[in-house]
Amino acid sequence: MRKVFYSLGVLSLAFSPFVQAQSVLTLTDFLAKVEKNNPEILAGQKEVQAKDAMYRASGAWEDPMFMVELSRMPADYPAPGSGSIIVQDKLLGRHFMLSQKLPFFGTLRQKKKIAGQEKLESEFGLKQTTLERLSEAKKVYYEWAQTLQETALLEQAKDIWQKLVSFTQTRYAQAEGSHHEYLRAQVEQKKIESEKLELEEKLTKVEAMLSYLTGENFGAESLRAEPLPEGLAPSLPKDWLVESALYRNPEIGMLSAREEKARFEKNLAAKQYYPDFELGVFYDKSMIDPFHLDRLMNVFGGNLSLRLPLFSWTTRSKEVQGKSLEIERFKFLRKNIENQKRTEVAMFSAEIERLEKQVRLYKDELMPRARFLVEESQTAYTVGKLSFPDFSETQLGQIELERKYVELLSEYWKAKAELEKTVGSN
Repeated sequence: MRKVFYSLGVLSLAFSPFVQAQSVLTLTDFLAKVEKNNPEILAGQKEVQAKDAMYRASGAWEDPMFMVELSRMPADYPAPGSGSIIVQDKLLGRHFMLSQKLPFFGTLRQKKKIAGQEKLESEFGLKQTTLERLSEAKKVYYEWAQTLQETALLEQAKDIWQKLVSFTQTRYAQAEGSHHEYLRAQVEQKKIESEKLELEEKLTKVEAMLSYLTGENFGAESLRAEPLPEGLAPSLPKDWLVESALYRNPEIGMLSAREEKARFEKNLAAKQYYPDFELGVFYDKSMIDPFHLDRLMNVFGGNLSLRLPLFSWTTRSKEVQGKSLEIERFKFLRKNIENQKRTEVAMFSAEIERLEKQVRLYKDELMPRARFLVEESQTAYTVGKLSFPDFSETQLGQIELERKYVELLSEYWKAKAELEKTVGSN
């Protein structure tokens, strides 16, 4: 029966009235808030929409040009039937022209491909931003959950040390205990209060990050996080993780899109060696006297003009050369990112493996032994075979193990979040 009352007392400390008054925010709901409201993610979405609009508009022909010209100029000419009389009059002219630029074969297609790669690059950029923000959000959330659980455990430790201070003070006053034990209990109580202040500061910073990531005044003081999940995720083969990172990681995708874009820009620059044509038709209507049709001039015609790239071998050749070097640059950058992701996968996998072993060690061996030790101590204290300070030390040892376990569990899930970002899969 005493064990039952003791278990109920521990649970009442873990779920204090302050915690019970708060509502729970799940990790899924929090990530949905981040993905929906984070300004950086929203900016990336707008960029993708802008690039999509530019892609749909690319590759179109230039609009035809329509030109109207009105002119009025003096005209001197001999009078009909007289070679010596000069007639001065005004020449009225109207000039209408319609022209269309004819780009060299294939240039519009290359511009369309360039715009397509820019759109693809923006999509990879949005994916990278989303993965970064969600990974950061997960780590902050796990930090929040860890802090809340540590706060609850620290509150239990504080209560125990308060009882020890009262107990040692009474014994010292009755000359049954030493002053050293009384001072030690006071020091440990103050250390607990100092740790509690640190956790309060940490909680304030974490709540500020929660608001930053959601892009709104979050108000986490009225919420609490879910407990850290104790069921560990299944381990995946490192080779599969590396292949997934090389295939899915958006940083690699962005560099591939830039490399392909530079290749299309090189092809477009090479086509600039050739001329662009412009085809036009015109109609001229000029008259001196609108009442004499024989003095009316109507001219119809057409023209074909071209732009000769006279300096192609000095300017265009350098542009083609520059694009070729840019392609090589992106190849090396992509190779470097691939090596970086391989390294990150290996490092995070090793860290996760180490944390997983430690978490299992605490969960399966240390924590059950600590609970059993507390139960035995409870029994021994009840029958008078164990002193209250020794029983309290056993309880405090269990609380420290629980705090370490919560810390390791939090670090494990943070490492998993980093690995997800590296692999490119949430």
